[in-house]
This record gives sequence, C-alpha cells and structure tokens, in this order.
Amino acid sequence: MSSLHRIFFTVCLAAATLCGAAKQPKAVKTSSPANGVKTPGVLIPFANLKSEAELSLAAPPSGLLFTESIAVTGPEGIHRFDARTNKPFEPSRDIKGVEKPCGGLLSAFSFVWTASCGSSSLVKFEMRPIRGTRSPGGRPPDAPKSEAPPTPPAAPVFIPTGMPTAGAALAASQDSVWLLADAKTSLQRIDPQENKIVAVIRLPAGCASILFAEGSLWAACPEESKLLRIDPRTNLVDKRIEVPGEPVSITAGESSIWVLCRKEGKIARVDPKTNKSIATIELAIPNANGALTFGEGSVWASVPGFPIMRIAPATDKVVQQFHGQGGGLIQFGLGSVWVASSDSNIVTRFDPKRIMATLAE
Repeated sequence: MSSLHRIFFTVCLAAATLCGAAKQPKAVKTSSPANGVKTPGVLIPFANLKSEAELSLAAPPSGLLFTESIAVTGPEGIHRFDARTNKPFEPSRDIKGVEKPCGGLLSAFSFVWTASCGSSSLVKFEMRPIRGTRSPGGRPPDAPKSEAPPTPPAAPVFIPTGMPTAGAALAASQDSVWLLADAKTSLQRIDPQENKIVAVIRLPAGCASILFAEGSLWAACPEESKLLRIDPRTNLVDKRIEVPGEPVSITAGESSIWVLCRKEGKIARVDPKTNKSIATIELAIPNANGALTFGEGSVWASVPGFPIMRIAPATDKVVQQFHGQGGGLIQFGLGSVWVASSDSNIVTRFDPKRIMATLAE
C-alpha cells in the first residue's frame, strides 16, 4: 500500500470512528435543584425511587384514610381500594352522597368523618370492613351460597358547620370531633353522639391544620406564625409557641410535635412538656407549602418539587431529600408512605424500607 493510500485509509477510519461515536446515546444526568440541603448524599432524584403501586383516581385527592382498606376522596364521594392488591373495590363499596368532600378524612368513634364543601357540613358515615377478596357480585368467593346479605350501613349524618378551607381540618380527641370550619377561623367542637356543635373557639384567620396529640389540640396558623396549643378541658388557647414563619402542617412522634414552617422552609420540633421549640431542621426550600407525617421512626415531609423528604429524629437532620415532579400531600398508613399532589390524579405508594435503601448517585 502506498503512503498516499495509507494516509487516505487513516483519515477515513478516523472519520468513521468519530461518526460512530457521535451516534452513541449520551448519558442523561439529572441536575441538582437550586434549593434543598447540599450535604453530600442527601439530594436524590425522585425518578430513582421505585414505587410499590399507583392508585389512579378521577381527580386529585383531598384526603386519604387507611384502615383495613384504603379510602380516597373523590368528586362524587369516597372511593375504596384493596390494601393488598391496591385495586379498587367494586363501586357498591364506595361512599356516595358526600358532595365535594374536603378537609381530609378521619376515623373516630366507630365512624368516618369528612367535611362536605358542597353542602357546607360535617358528614358522619359508616365504612364497614371488607373481608376477603370480593367477587363481582360482592360476596366472598368462599362464602356459602345461603349466606344472608349484609345489613346496609346507616345513612350518612350531615351536621351543618360551614365550609372548611384547610386541607387538614379534622381531628378527634377522647370525646369530640374538631373542625376548622372557615377561613376566619372557627374551631368547632362536635359531640359525636349528639351530632351537634357544643363549642366554638375563635382562632387567628387562615389556620391551616389541626392535630390532637399529647393530650391537647394543636393548630398551625401561618398568619400568626405561631403554633397554638388548645386545652380541651377549657376550650381555650393555652399556649402560643414561637416557631419559624408561617406554620402550615403538624405531625406528632417521638414525644414531640413537628411543624412544617412554609416561609423559610424549616421544620420546628416542639417539646410538649416545655412548650418550646427544641430544634429547627433546615429544608432549604423557601415557600415550602406542603405536609408532614410520621411513621417507621421518621418524620416525612412533602412539598411541590420535593415529593419525599425524610428527617431523622435522632439527629434532627434531613437525611434524604427526593427532588422531582409532584408532591405536597404525604401520609403514612398500612406500613407505607403515600404521596400525592394537587395537580395529579395519582396517589403513589412507597415502602419506607425501600426509600431508606435508595442512595444518592
């Protein structure tokens, strides 16, 4: 081969190599978000986390409840899913007649409670357990043919209360159901036996959520930038506890009250014995409007853009922060973490052990 041919061959081979390299797909790198904790290993792409199941709904949920089954609010009532298969039960098992349910779902005093934004009332209804896997006809496949049909549940009770504006507007103490009834805010105490309002407590305007824990009722009021502690014996606000700006969500665990504070994106840990904030956990997400829950020894938080965040009570630090699309609603139930958002018709179920085992890239 002449030197001219060798040069031509070498140039062609190099060109072919470059062309071949150009056709290879490039590795996709997930960019880190502008916000969030920058400690190495904390930020993790949400796409890296595998879910256990997805529940498809007709509209974004406003409340979730976990008993022996899964209950989710929908525009036409309460829909029920099998906790083992994550599939919907037959429509006859749904709770109909609750117009525009809102304010969350609450199980207390052998009934389920929700607010109806369509009828401006608190609704009390039966939601009986569903045993076994149901056939299309509604009878367990192994039941004898002579089995008597189940007694239908009692008709729902509607208690006029006004329309709640908070996403977590319901709580239950030992003898009462509590409801944030309007934006001003009226905290109403309802007798679950008499089905009537027995007390009304005026709170600061725009309170966002309530919780009963450690013998007291707690209210997060963002316009006040305080966590309120209400004594159920007196129906009075007993303490006003300083927390970072604009508290919006509350949960309880590890003998503490945890408060998500929206303005600076922080979580305050409050000691109910001293009524003081004993730790502040930095999420590094300003305007963090979302929710908190507790389960499997961890505090879980969710805000749009950060669907799951895990806080370790032993260190009062964020140990995992999954970033990506969705988030804002999070609950713990049936041994799982459940995540949803206000603009999605999907509720996603996650195994907390799988979450803990998912590491940063």
